[in-house]
Amino acid sequence: MNLTRINTQAAMNCTSLTGLLDLSHSKVTYIGKSTFNGCTNLTGVFFPSSLKYTGDQEGGSVFKDCTDLQFVRVTSKNNDAAFELPDTLESIGYQAFYNCKSLPADTVITIPSTVMFIGNEAFHKTSGITMIHVLQEDEKSYGKEAFKASEYGLHKRITVFQNYETKHTYPNIIVSNNKPHTIGVSVSHLLETNEDVPIKVKFEYAGTDVW
Repeated sequence: MNLTRINTQAAMNCTSLTGLLDLSHSKVTYIGKSTFNGCTNLTGVFFPSSLKYTGDQEGGSVFKDCTDLQFVRVTSKNNDAAFELPDTLESIGYQAFYNCKSLPADTVITIPSTVMFIGNEAFHKTSGITMIHVLQEDEKSYGKEAFKASEYGLHKRITVFQNYETKHTYPNIIVSNNKPHTIGVSVSHLLETNEDVPIKVKFEYAGTDVW
């Protein structure tokens, strides 16, 4: 398949698009603003390993309100994953996966180190995502509310950076009820094992209250 680009609103609100969207055999590098926004009967997505943009700084909402979406995968990686992104990815637009509420509980996302931009509310209202592991070590170009969630904490939403110094490149530490949802800790192997891994966690508070 020679398809390399899917433009803005190509299938927006297309409820007749049902089941699996398989782009794995394409050479798609760019998916534009609101391309699959409101495709409420879409249940799964296979990304190609060539993908660089799911939206960009000019537009997002690529899979917003895909309320029946149950997995996002790259075929060359883990076939059992609930949510994974290609290692070529550079940009995740604002509200890219907003309100994808059918993802399994305790879904973990790893943001590849290649991702240079994430727009605000990229994973908001997607309660199944409870941990976001960020591999990029410079998040200055990420939106201040890139990792916004309705609730923060264990089994709700935690964002994990590579280390304490990396966390401080992120432009804002979002606080809910004076409780931040970011942890600066090295977790390079944490997501690759089913064993209990002891780690030391250092919390830093954006407000004056301590809990």
